[in-house]
Amino acid sequence: RAQPRLLVLDDVHWGGAQIVELLETMAAEFRHRSLPILVVATKKSEEFVERPEFTRALHELSRNAGQTVARNQLERFDAASAKSLARSTAQTDETLAQLRAERSAGNPMHLLVLLRYLIEEKLVAQSAGGEAWEAKDVEGIREAVPPGLAELFRARIHQVAQDSGRLEALLIRCALLGRRFSYDVLEAMIELEGDEHLLEHFDEDFDAILGEGLITEVVGRGDEWDTFSSWLLRDVLLKGLTGPARRRKLHRYAAVALERTRGGAAGGWAAEIAGHWDAARRPSEAMLWYWRAAQAARRAVLPRQALGAYQRLVELMDVKLGRDPDVEPAEQVLLDRELFEHAGGGRSRYMRAIVYQGDTFEGLGQF
Repeated sequence: RAQPRLLVLDDVHWGGAQIVELLETMAAEFRHRSLPILVVATKKSEEFVERPEFTRALHELSRNAGQTVARNQLERFDAASAKSLARSTAQTDETLAQLRAERSAGNPMHLLVLLRYLIEEKLVAQSAGGEAWEAKDVEGIREAVPPGLAELFRARIHQVAQDSGRLEALLIRCALLGRRFSYDVLEAMIELEGDEHLLEHFDEDFDAILGEGLITEVVGRGDEWDTFSSWLLRDVLLKGLTGPARRRKLHRYAAVALERTRGGAAGGWAAEIAGHWDAARRPSEAMLWYWRAAQAARRAVLPRQALGAYQRLVELMDVKLGRDPDVEPAEQVLLDRELFEHAGGGRSRYMRAIVYQGDTFEGLGQF
C-alpha cells in the first residue's frame, strides 16, 4: 500500500479476447482482495475492424461495472479544445492551428499524425525566426490525408460495409454532395440516378451509417443537415471515386437534386449548385449559378465569396470565347459582339462580372 502501482494497457483491441479475459479475472479477484493497483486499458472505438469474440469478452467484463470496473467513453474534442491542443503540441501560426483542428475533427491522434505528415510533405515551413510552423500550401493542407490514417479509414469503411457495395456507394454520394448535405437532397440524387437497389434500401442504409457514427446530424436555426464525423474520412471516400465520367455524372445528379429540392430558395445554395455543374463540365449551367451565387453574396455583404464566384464565371466565359486573359484585354473582347453570339451570348453578364470584380477588389483594399 505504501507503493501503489499504475498499469496501462494501450490498444487492447489488438490483443483480442484473451486480454479482456485476463482483465475480467483481475476484476473478479479485486472484489475479494484489496490491492494497491490501478489498471487502465484503452481501446479505439472506430479505427479498427472489431472482432466478435473481443466484443463478447468486453460485454462480460462490463458485468463488474460499478464494483471494480469503470468504463468511460472519451468524446472528441470540440473545436476550441482541438485548436488549443494544436497550439500546445507544436508552435504554429493561427492558420495552421485552425486547419489542423478542422482536419482532425477533434481526434488527438489524427491531429498529431497530420502535423508529421505535413512536415514530411513540405506543406508547412518554419517561420523566419524558426520558432513556429506556418502553413505554406493551404490548399494542399486541406486535401492532405496521411497514408496511415487513410488505411484506418478504409478498414473502418470495410467494417461497416461488410462486403456490401451499397453502404460504400451511399457514403461516396454523401461525400460528393459536400462537407454538409441534407437527407432530402441525397434521396433526390439517388432517385435521379435510377438505381432501384440503392433506393429500395436507402432509409435502412442511411440509418446504418448514421448509427455507426460515420456521419452526424447537425440541427440549428431551423435547418437540419448532416456532415461527416471526419473530413479526412470524406476525402478518403472521394479519392476512391474513380472514373471521370462517373464522377461528372454524379455531380450532375447532385446539381439537379439541389435545384429541385430547394425550389425558390435555391439561390441560397447557388454556390454549391454552381460547383456541382462546374465539376460536371457543364459550363453554361455553371456560369448561370456562379452569377446567382455572386449576386447572393453581394446582397449578404460577403465580398470574398462574391469575388470568387465572379472570377470563376469570367474564367469559364474566357474558355468559351477562346480568350487568353494574359494576352487579350477584356475590353477588347467586349467590343466583339459577334464573338459572344457564336459563344451563345452572355456578353452583358460577362461585362458586369468584370466590373463587379474590379469593384470588389477595390472594396477589399487590393487596389
